[in-house]
Amino acid sequence: MQAHLEGCTSCAADAAELRAFRGALRSAFVLERAPVRVSAPVKLLALARRPVVRWAAAAALLVCVASAAALALETSAVAQTDLEVVAAHQALARGRLPLDFVETDAARLGAALKAQLGFELALPELARSKLALLGARLVRLAGQDAAVLELDQGGRRVSLAVQARRGAALVGRPVFRSRRVSGYELVQWDHGSLSYTLVSDDAAAARAGCAACHVSVP
Repeated sequence: MQAHLEGCTSCAADAAELRAFRGALRSAFVLERAPVRVSAPVKLLALARRPVVRWAAAAALLVCVASAAALALETSAVAQTDLEVVAAHQALARGRLPLDFVETDAARLGAALKAQLGFELALPELARSKLALLGARLVRLAGQDAAVLELDQGGRRVSLAVQARRGAALVGRPVFRSRRVSGYELVQWDHGSLSYTLVSDDAAAARAGCAACHVSVP
């Protein structure tokens, strides 16, 4: 394989791109203080080694572990997608990954992405916003095909991930959810049959970007 890469510029470029993306994924993981739902069972396990409180700690440990396991199953897919979206945002913003589509027209970009992704794609209207469309890259998020749009907001890079929503299509106005992941502000919402995640390094910028197209943003 190495001998082939030395003589094939196309494959060498693909290999370099993959190495860069792997580095972006590694940089997305940072050491953080464990949440209570994780640290509490560990502390109770240490406490259970003391004979006087062993029986009470063991009972409490079972409750904590059961609750943590249920919560982990519910949020594992969301957490994985969050980290992957942040990694893709970093790779695009830092120039580690190129855009698959360099396009500033939302209608043309939407048509091109629809042909590649295989699902109906509706891009938000940016005419009223301060966001300028730069293009998009095709990615896989939590095992699903998706597109990450790269946007410029007054010199600040903002990413918008779009993928097919798991489950039935939603009706009515979207509900926005905000969270902080690896130093980035994520605003997520579902609309129709699509799921959106907007990523920015600034909370106000992320909310302003969503508010440009939607009325009710937290």
